[in-house]
Amino acid sequence: MLNHGASVDSADKYSRTSLLLSVNEGHLGIVRELLNNGASVDIADKDGMTPRMVAASECHMETVRDLLSHGASVDMADKDGMTSLLIAASEGHMETVRDLLSHGANVDIADKDGITPLLIAAAEGHMETVRVLLNHGASVDIAGKHSCTPLIIAAVKGDLETVRELLSHGASVDIAEGNGRTPLIIAALKGHLETV
Repeated sequence: MLNHGASVDSADKYSRTSLLLSVNEGHLGIVRELLNNGASVDIADKDGMTPRMVAASECHMETVRDLLSHGASVDMADKDGMTSLLIAASEGHMETVRDLLSHGANVDIADKDGITPLLIAAAEGHMETVRVLLNHGASVDIAGKHSCTPLIIAAVKGDLETVRELLSHGASVDIAEGNGRTPLIIAALKGHLETV
């Protein structure tokens, strides 16, 4: 159809292009064909999701790389402020996180609620992703909604491994959340002996 003049960027009623739908379904060959025929890489659907965001959420590594090599915007956000890096961090897709960071993604980018990749990775218990973000310079004490830092989130969950990793990167034990509770108070309150 492309050889007969079909518009490579036509979209359905939800503003989803052939590229976005092919990315979502994991059809790498079709994605590459569409890219080679000039498909726009940053056209978003009605919710603001771009092909790169979808690829990051589905952990389609080769697709993420192909989209980036065709000029996809690394830090473009959807209507909620979610970027590919935030999505990949929330899903624990460590290799996608690495690829996005190596292509210049902002390691401390935040959504509309102030949630950063490090905060969301800590909240979801994705320790290896936490480590990758910290090793790429993520701000260890950055606070999101309710003044919660990654260490506070790890203390709430009783996630000893994440607590240790954050402390080894210099996380402050004295920063309190919105109710004035420090990570130690929270760990004690939650009964997490190992993290106390």
